[in-house]
Amino acid sequence: MTSINSTEKKATIPDDLESQEKQHVEVVEDIALQSWAGYLRKLTGAGIEMRGLEPVPAENRNHTKYYNIFTLFGGSFLTLLPLTIGISPTLAFGLSFKHAAAMIVSAQFIFIWPTLYILSLAPLLGMRQSVQFRYAFGKYPNILISLIIILEVTIFGILATVSGAQCLAAVRPGTLPVEGAIGIILAIAFLISFIGYRAIHILCEYIWIPSVISLLVLAGCAGSQLQNQAPASSSGPAPYLATVAVCASNMATWGTLVGDYACYMPPNAPRARIAFYCLMGLYVPFTIMMIFGAAIGGGILAIPAWSDAYKQSDVGGVIGEILISRVGNFGRFILILLGLSIVTTSARDMYSMSLFTVAAVPWLRRIPRVAILCCALGIFLGVAIAASRSFLPTLSTLVMLAGYMTGPTVCVFLIEYVYFRKADPKQLDHAIWDDASALPSGISAIISSTVPWVLIVMSMDTAWYVGPIARRVGDLAYELGTASAGVLYFLLRKIEIRWRGRL
Repeated sequence: MTSINSTEKKATIPDDLESQEKQHVEVVEDIALQSWAGYLRKLTGAGIEMRGLEPVPAENRNHTKYYNIFTLFGGSFLTLLPLTIGISPTLAFGLSFKHAAAMIVSAQFIFIWPTLYILSLAPLLGMRQSVQFRYAFGKYPNILISLIIILEVTIFGILATVSGAQCLAAVRPGTLPVEGAIGIILAIAFLISFIGYRAIHILCEYIWIPSVISLLVLAGCAGSQLQNQAPASSSGPAPYLATVAVCASNMATWGTLVGDYACYMPPNAPRARIAFYCLMGLYVPFTIMMIFGAAIGGGILAIPAWSDAYKQSDVGGVIGEILISRVGNFGRFILILLGLSIVTTSARDMYSMSLFTVAAVPWLRRIPRVAILCCALGIFLGVAIAASRSFLPTLSTLVMLAGYMTGPTVCVFLIEYVYFRKADPKQLDHAIWDDASALPSGISAIISSTVPWVLIVMSMDTAWYVGPIARRVGDLAYELGTASAGVLYFLLRKIEIRWRGRL
């Protein structure tokens, strides 16, 4: 008996130890979860945004500073990014300055209207842009669209970062490499996007002031020389169509993002006023800065000192030559301001990238947005350094690609909302935003967004590839891709609704 009892006691000891160990692990996990939850609550209390893709309830939509739409875009685009893009029509495509300016003004005015309309929907819907797209593309097929949008956001964020870094590197050539300047800009942008929506809005309210002053100084230093313009070096429709493709990308691409910046506004927000603020904050400064860039691009071809600076240090070198040759060390100070003014653009795009990453990979909703931002920082850093080594050809090609991807996506969403859902916000029910069975299948939308790429590839005219249609007439990729997507979606969605018996 003693032997048996002894054996039983020995047998029960491991069970007791295992039970105690399990309890210990559960306690530790509970403490860790409580600590992490407490940490997140502290961050939220400090004004740092933690909300992911979830629709914003009407009672939480209380952002009534509608002019923030103006300051957000105005603060982001009174910078070097549109100026650098504007160099392409004259320097890369071969248009004269007058023709380039006329094309920029008219084309961008045409292509901004879809973006203005989509922005005006955000307060009514209270949804992130990627969530709105689910009501056309479905839950899981929408992952592909989110990946495309991530590429678009990354493109503009990287181009902004490189243009700013080139200015910082031009302050004292040979002292700070472009790679180091890229790291500085992205570190600041990360901190801003880490805090979130409100930090970006607040910063954009004020950063435009030093940015505008710096740009006025740049314009004053360059003004007397801008009359030296090279004549047109290309003929036929190709340079005009290439400029249209760039302008379409500049304006229409925002249709895939813009709702993120107004989804905290109340449902009764004045839609027309919000759209007007966007027009004045996006179209006006972007267009003015692109025209300024086109003038500099024409000057690079006509002014030997600018041409030499461009060959040595790209666009940043030209801006440095304009400023330092005229106002010396003060010009270096202005270069620093211009280089750092780009951080709002980089921060805004890094912020959007973190949101669309969650849309592309739904299980990442469990991970705090901060962790995703860290990954975004690494991607921006690596790609920006690579892009800086051949900047202008990379810039024009990437901007065009962003437009090619955007056109079909925006067209499909607008047809779904305006025609099939009768432009009724109630048709986008918050209750089903994450329910794959209740949302559309997405088959029609995916087919309509991918099949047009046959035409897009055949009609694109970029530094990396020229399609057979483009060789004959010029770049028609945006126009043909968008039009074919619209026709396909209209037909396929009608068939799908009849087959399913519902939206």
